[in-house]
Amino acid sequence: YMLQIARSYIELEELEKSKYFLNEILNLGSEDLDILYLLANLENQLGEYKNAIDYYIKAIILGGNTLSTYYNIAIAYANDNNFLQALLAFKKALELAPDDPEIIYQIAICYKQMQIYDLAIEFMMKYLRHYPGDSVGHYILGEIYLGNEQYGDARSSLMKSYELNPKDYTSLYKVGLCNYNLNEYENAALYFKKALKVESEDTNSHFMLGIAYINLNKKREAIKQLNILYMLDRSLHDSLQVEIEKSF
Repeated sequence: YMLQIARSYIELEELEKSKYFLNEILNLGSEDLDILYLLANLENQLGEYKNAIDYYIKAIILGGNTLSTYYNIAIAYANDNNFLQALLAFKKALELAPDDPEIIYQIAICYKQMQIYDLAIEFMMKYLRHYPGDSVGHYILGEIYLGNEQYGDARSSLMKSYELNPKDYTSLYKVGLCNYNLNEYENAALYFKKALKVESEDTNSHFMLGIAYINLNKKREAIKQLNILYMLDRSLHDSLQVEIEKSF
């Protein structure tokens, strides 16, 4: 009876009330797998990731070592910023569903967060073989390449992301960063300006455009970006002003 009430509250999205009744069932000494799963999923939705992890572990101990259990506990670990444990759980899930693209994607994200870039690249490329038209996947691959200082590869991935999603100005901004790190300051300025055509108030693009102009010895243009930042972001304005004063 209490389980029916708990499920009803879940349908009504009254999660705290559902959690209360599920805990009451546990207090009566019924450590049922379904109850543990329901509680774990509720805690995940409520942002109580450590509690969710505890319930998933109890479920695994009781024999609930299923694909969904390993996947969900991995998500809880990732949400709790414990990417090593998330990675281990995702790998357990992958053993049960080899070549599953969503699990491969999540493994790539874990490696990215842990700054193990070579493996992050390997798994994200595996994911993109399943979904070559996923702009987010190409964008994240570009970010991974950036983190690994592979600026040419990063630029290619970010350009692919932009082709698939032309409204995403951040891809243009990061292409600008790649060009800047390759000492291609004219191209860097070009892409920061392209980003600003899509999002005119993007403060990072204004700042880096100013920095690119400094490297091109274009003081007047750098000062224009400084004046724009005065209205948008005083912290970045002050940082750019320091760079201008050091350079001219």
